[in-house]
Amino acid sequence: DILTIEKKRIAYLVYNSFKESAYNLLSVFKTFKQEKVQELILDLRYNSGGYTATAVYLASLIYTPPDDKTVFCTLKYIHKEEIEYVNYTPSRSLNLKRIFIITTKETASASELLINCLKPYIQVIQIGSTTSGKPVGSNMNDQKIRDYEMNLISFKVINANGVSDYYNGLIPDCPAEDDLSKALGDPEEDSLKQALNYIKTGQCLETKQSKTKKN
Repeated sequence: DILTIEKKRIAYLVYNSFKESAYNLLSVFKTFKQEKVQELILDLRYNSGGYTATAVYLASLIYTPPDDKTVFCTLKYIHKEEIEYVNYTPSRSLNLKRIFIITTKETASASELLINCLKPYIQVIQIGSTTSGKPVGSNMNDQKIRDYEMNLISFKVINANGVSDYYNGLIPDCPAEDDLSKALGDPEEDSLKQALNYIKTGQCLETKQSKTKKN
């Protein structure tokens, strides 16, 4: 969706899985660019992860690095002395200075990688609740035991500032509920309402969660 708040064009995108194919994202962001959006609210509340390459591709549609050698994140392998530097993918991005990302405890893995690894480059305002806490990943292999495929944890994710080990999850800047009484994209849905209010006022709305923390 594209919402308009006080003449400001705001893109709202729900993305539920970092699938192997990300070409559908290109057409969506092309539309956002044509519509001259000024803000992006990325809803990852039900996104438990997927392919690292897709997360990097999405990051490259959000932000344009100063050069093609800019390191988006580092993958430090656990069982061997090997480090893989993951660069941004060249693309015509929205080149945003900040992004709003909605999260819940179901937000994990590649979703957390995207949040953590964007932070050194643009302002990330996290809305919702604390994420799952999975700063590690695995490489697909073909080994199977009966009907099960084994994917052992093989690397740790580190952002450009050296931040990793968020095993307790990434904590939101503005707490909000996952409001199941309203449809995704409804401006009155609690998490989206929180993001839209921040865009308007630069402040978080007081919620049940924030009141509990104060008490």
